[in-house]
Amino acid sequence: THFSLLRMAEECARIDGMKDPTTGSDPYGADGFIRAAMSGSTLSYVFTTSMQASLLAAYEEAEDTTVWCSEEDVPNFKDIDIITPGSTPRLKKLPRGGTAEHGQTDDKREQYKVSRYAQQMVIAEEDIIDENLGFFNALPAEYGMAARNLRPDLVYALLLANPTISATGGALFNATAQTATGTGHANLASGGSSALSATSLKAAITSMAKVVKYDPTGGVRQLNIKPRYMLIPSDLMFTARELLQSTGIVIAGTAGSVTERGNVNTLNGLGITLVMDNRLNASGVIDPATDTAYTGTATNWFLAAEPGRTVRVGYLSGAGRAPQVRRFNLDRGQWGIGWDIKLDIGVKAIDHKGLYKSAGA
Repeated sequence: THFSLLRMAEECARIDGMKDPTTGSDPYGADGFIRAAMSGSTLSYVFTTSMQASLLAAYEEAEDTTVWCSEEDVPNFKDIDIITPGSTPRLKKLPRGGTAEHGQTDDKREQYKVSRYAQQMVIAEEDIIDENLGFFNALPAEYGMAARNLRPDLVYALLLANPTISATGGALFNATAQTATGTGHANLASGGSSALSATSLKAAITSMAKVVKYDPTGGVRQLNIKPRYMLIPSDLMFTARELLQSTGIVIAGTAGSVTERGNVNTLNGLGITLVMDNRLNASGVIDPATDTAYTGTATNWFLAAEPGRTVRVGYLSGAGRAPQVRRFNLDRGQWGIGWDIKLDIGVKAIDHKGLYKSAGA
């Protein structure tokens, strides 16, 4: 397990019983053993096994900051329809002996597709000769992290891009009042009062709870949506923790001017999980699908309901929702071993009702 690359090549050439492909004789010297090992299968197998283990370990161990999204497996790369009920029927009182009316509803459709994201890596014959084992050991972990970063890059780029929702024709986040036929979502706050504070957070929670569905007659169905996650950049980490995790409140003021109130922090115990990701800050994120750069701010923050009401992440079926690795040998003027890595994934905002954004300024 502590072999040098050259020593590893020698041992693999011996196991395969390989000759030097240049001379046809038993390998001799560093170049001969390396050429022989590269012509066999054992060296490639050893590298591939080690590389795959390191890559997948890095992929699995990295923190997932998109736990608030739902997931699904899809059969192909074609457009996938996400169908949700639009207007909602109401059950009506049925007179004795009467016949129930036919319910009226419609459906809303969002579409997305899975795309393939891929890259390849190579360890050249020169790297074996130069004993670049440290380089080889570090490379798979880097690609594993790149694969893990793909999902949050896509998700947070989508949030910051603020795309149009097909069901309403309105931007995912907008401040327009919600109506039965309009584009308003009433899920965006801005200006000084939107800075993260107990007041603005309570206003956001209240606003999410007031989101409704409409029935065909113009009536409303109360959804009582509750936020389950708060998405923040690290700039707001400590403020958010103080607001959500403090058990009591401290009221500052001078004698005679402090309003009496309870001493319990009513934001604590709401079951809101903090998710910190600096793709939401001023440095932003590059959308892997378009190479478009999107930036957040040091003050913006988001609320998300339970998975299923927010963003959908789709994976191509059969891949285990993980990157796939394949080995190949370099030829036609190149010498070495290579691997390619792919991950088939797509994301889509499926509904505005479970999301809320505050610009914080």
